[in-house]
Amino acid sequence: MPSTIGSRIKKMRKEAGLKLAALSAITHIDQSQLSKMENDKFDLPSVERIRRIAAALNTTPNDIIIGGRHK
Repeated sequence: MPSTIGSRIKKMRKEAGLKLAALSAITHIDQSQLSKMENDKFDLPSVERIRRIAAALNTTPNDIIIGGRHK
């Protein structure tokens, strides 16, 4: 199965040892929206949201968007 933005976010979040609620609190993105992103039931997240998620996961927006160190 090809890697998606949502699957990369979920994998990185789990690797960071964060629950969805914790990532929501850090990024100020609603938990239900994060869940939809992770399960690819959400349109492409905005650049600002990708930046906030990347910062919370100590990675770069590029790692989330195109893969990279977490392939």
